[in-house]
Amino acid sequence: MLMDFRYNYSLVVLSVLVAILASYVALNLAHTITEAKGRIQAAWVAGGALAMGVGIWSMHFVGMLAFEMPGMEMAYDVPLMVLSVLVAIGASALALIIVSRATVPFASVVAGGIAMAAAIAGMHYIGMYSMRMEARIEWNLFLVALSICIALVASFAALAICIRLRNRPDRQWAMLLASILMGFAISGMHYTGMEAATFIHDPRGQILDANLLVTNGLSVAVITTTLLILGIALMGSIGQRILDIRQRRGREVQESEAQLRTIANAIPVLVAQLDRHEKFLFANNSFCDWFNTTSDEIKTRTFRQILGEERYDANKPYIEQVFAGATTTYERSSTSG
Repeated sequence: MLMDFRYNYSLVVLSVLVAILASYVALNLAHTITEAKGRIQAAWVAGGALAMGVGIWSMHFVGMLAFEMPGMEMAYDVPLMVLSVLVAIGASALALIIVSRATVPFASVVAGGIAMAAAIAGMHYIGMYSMRMEARIEWNLFLVALSICIALVASFAALAICIRLRNRPDRQWAMLLASILMGFAISGMHYTGMEAATFIHDPRGQILDANLLVTNGLSVAVITTTLLILGIALMGSIGQRILDIRQRRGREVQESEAQLRTIANAIPVLVAQLDRHEKFLFANNSFCDWFNTTSDEIKTRTFRQILGEERYDANKPYIEQVFAGATTTYERSSTSG
């Protein structure tokens, strides 16, 4: 006897949003992975794979909640359920490793798309096989193949957009578009796969004590945990990106200072930089040569010590004007000594 069923469309929408959010987090982490090195890169790959894998599985779980069969209890075989999650995480990790390379050839994009499709389809059908209820499933093989094609094409398109536009200033919009495509790949594959399944009542299908019974409490726990993992991963990615920007700006400032010092050392004019206590921060070669000192020695002395008491007192009004923030210009003939 065919089983009656209906969809809870609020949960359908929630499942799609979970898929899009998981995709957005994973693709952002892919960008972070590209800029990371060594062990940090490995950690971000693991985090991205966990976020994407758990997100895919959670979408499947919420999607199954949306599929309601009145009077029918549903449970999962725990080992198979864990296997489905591991398949999703492992395939997601492979896809992230491929697309996070600095240069990604077309063949690698295809491989990444296949890996993501494998994560989506593999998790879904293993998850379906792990279901325990008083029903058996008959499959429409055409719709099964179509569901896999949907996952493959949409995953390839999402990864291609992400890779092609990731270095553009407006890449966040590209990430969002790619995430929506990936989210619809996950949910589209899921619901097409559900259409491929015909549930027929079979009293031989029993729920054992070892099976994980689907309850409202379990549903809330799964969704909450998923959102927590995705939130932590996203905040970590944003934090890492802010840190990378600050480090890059710091390097740019250092490079600019080095260039200015090179220019200052090349001109035959006395140039020096002092702090508020009149200690030298920098003095160019001409300044050091004029006062018979070195760039290292001058940093241990004050302006008064370099000029000497007589010269310092004679120039003190101008010095005070400079330290008061005024632009001061004067000309005086002098000799080193």
